[in-house]
Parts: sequence; structure tokens; C-alpha cells
Amino acid sequence: MKTIYLILFTFFVVYGLKAQWFYQNSGTSLDLNSVHFLNSNSGYAVGNSGIILKTIDGGSNWTLLGSGTSQDLQSVYFCDLLTGFSVGDLGTILKTANGGASWSMVNVNPNPYLTSVYFPSDSCGYAVGYKTTTGMSCDAIIFKTIDGGDNWNENFITEGLLHSVHFPSLNIGYAVGRMWGPGAYARILKTIDGGLNWSVTDYYGSYGFVSTFFAENDTGYCAGYALYPYVSNILFTTNNGGLTWAEKNFSHYQLTSIYFLSNDIGYAAGYNDWGGDGTIFKIEGGGQNWIRQDSTLPDQLRDVHFPVIDTGYVVGLNGLIFKTTNGGNQTVGLNDYKPKFKFISVFPNPGSNIITFNIPIEGNVSIYNNRGQEILKHEFLHQTRTFNISKLANGIYYFKVVNENGTQIVKFIKN
Repeated sequence: MKTIYLILFTFFVVYGLKAQWFYQNSGTSLDLNSVHFLNSNSGYAVGNSGIILKTIDGGSNWTLLGSGTSQDLQSVYFCDLLTGFSVGDLGTILKTANGGASWSMVNVNPNPYLTSVYFPSDSCGYAVGYKTTTGMSCDAIIFKTIDGGDNWNENFITEGLLHSVHFPSLNIGYAVGRMWGPGAYARILKTIDGGLNWSVTDYYGSYGFVSTFFAENDTGYCAGYALYPYVSNILFTTNNGGLTWAEKNFSHYQLTSIYFLSNDIGYAAGYNDWGGDGTIFKIEGGGQNWIRQDSTLPDQLRDVHFPVIDTGYVVGLNGLIFKTTNGGNQTVGLNDYKPKFKFISVFPNPGSNIITFNIPIEGNVSIYNNRGQEILKHEFLHQTRTFNISKLANGIYYFKVVNENGTQIVKFIKN
């Protein structure tokens, strides 16, 4: 294995600028882990407990889709307006061919935890993650499809974990992660022949990479963290296809996702190690200048995506979605995070017979099963109401509340 040689240089982080990111009502308090847009208006967000949300109006309204799974979904990618994929825990791979109206499931063995999916072409795609092995260790694993996601085969396996995959072209791709265990080092995989062969590069220093993006075949970025000799958050950059990497150090900012519109302009999302507040950076000058765009995001961010210049979205914990329509450049102050009503609650949850439903103001209540089928609709006139769910089959269901202030969705389990 070869060691990455670091080129250290000075970079600038501009603090104190407040950009224009707007809160969007996702209608859920479930963690959202990934977001992907086809254009300024049509996009998807996925997260824990199998939740999939869709918007066709730029995020003004988000619709709950039936995924057919309760596994946590970690990544979503759409090839076009109709064909998309999402991957997650226990080998879950979902495919839709009708814009999310229905999803088919492809389970791959040996039931790995899949963390990232990417398609460099309509027929060719990759999913990466890890599987547990004996002795409390993990193997990093790559799956590949060449028939548009109908069948997936194990493409490569090595020790460790993989968290992100990206292909700047059909044959050249990168996957990043880390080794397993205390003091483990970061790991970068590269292919130049469409996954026939993968080279493995390790960085020794107790680092781990969680996101990668290549604006071109040779120009790319890896975001991650270091645990020794002190906690530090880092970004590695390369302009020669990974032969050498330059390290940028971020004190107390954990970057979880990076996305570039070009070699010169990109964005990074994450959170502050000290308080857990969400963090957004705009990257200019090919990684030389980093402008912090936020100051009051309430929780950790998991993913960032810009379908076009100036229009972008971030998602995070507790159903957070924020949007910008000006690239975050206008320093007029971040819109305050002020949901129009408190999140609804259901208890007991899980439940088997009678459950109680609370919401501050009246609205229309619907119950959906895990396939997105509406099985009950009722006008809700009081803050507290009970429902008899004894006749429902065991499984996962969703309450959807619609009123003058918007839409909210909460999951409950019948057992």
C-alpha cells in the first residue's frame, strides 16, 4: 500500500457571512440522510425508517412516497425524471421506474450496510458500503450493475468501511472510507477501467473519509475527520487524480457532504463539533476560499446538492430541509428556523390497540401504510384524539396531518 503525500498550503475561511438559506417544511421529524434533484423543481430526499419524500415544486411541498421498507435509507440518486435508486441498511437497494410512484426491492447478499449509490450512465451504477465479519471487524464492499439496476453483483471487497462513491466519467471512479477499529486510517479506492480493478491508497493518521466528489477525472475532494493526536476535521484535495493530496484543516467543523458545480465552485455541509449546529460552506477558487454561510442552523446536516447554479438544498437530522436560490451569496441573514407548529406526537409508539394523537391545531389526518396507500382519513378538530388500531396488521404506518400551516408526517408502529 502506498502512503498519500501531503502538500500543505494556506487557505482562507471567511467567517461571519450569513447567507440566504430558507427553511422548508418536510413534514417529518425522521432524520434525512440524502437529497437529489433532477432540476430546480423535481427532487427526492430519503432517510431513516425507509422514508422517501418527493417534491415537484422546488420544495414548497413534499409528498411521502411508499418505499416498502423500514430500513434506514442512506443515499438516493436519479438518472432521469423517472428512474431512480436508493440504498440503505441490510443490503437494501430500491429502484423506481415511474418517478417514485412505486419501488421495487433488490436485496444483495451478504446483507451489507450500503451507504452511497451513483450511476455514471443509465445502465451502469455502483453501490458501496460495508459488511460485518467475524471478530467484530468489517469488510468494505462495492456492488455494480450493468443492466440499469435490475441485477447487482459484488465488484470488489477489501478490509474496512466505505461511505461514499463518485464517478466523474464512465470508467474513472473513486470510493472513500476508512479501516476498522481504534486508530484506523483513511482509505481511498480508485478505478480507471470501470471497476475491473481498484487501487487502494491509505492515509496513516487515524483519519476517516465520509464524502468524495470529483469535478473532473483528476480534480477531486475527500471530506473527513481525524481522531489522533487530536480531534480535527479535514478536507483533502487533489488535481492529479490522487497521486498527491493537499490537506485542509477545519477546527471543530465536521464535513459530511461535498458537492461541486465546477472546478471553481462547490459547497460543503456538516455540523459544528462543539454544539452540533448545522454548517454550510461555499467553496470558491478551486478550494482556496471557504465562506461559512450560516450561523443558526438548528441541527446536523447530512447532505448537500445543487441541481443548477445558485439553487441548492441541504437535508439533515429531524427532517431538516433548507434551500437557497441565490447560491447563498446574499448576506441578508439566514432565515430563522421557525416551524409553524410543533411536531405532532403519537403514544404509545409502538402500540397494539388504542393510541393517542396530539397536535396543537385542527387539520385533516390520514393514515398510510408502508406502501403509501391511504387506509384512513379523518378531520381532526381537537388537540388530542384516540385511534383504535387493533384491526391493523402489524407493521409500520404513517400519520399525515394537513392544515393551514402545512403538512407533517410522523411514523408509528403497530405490534
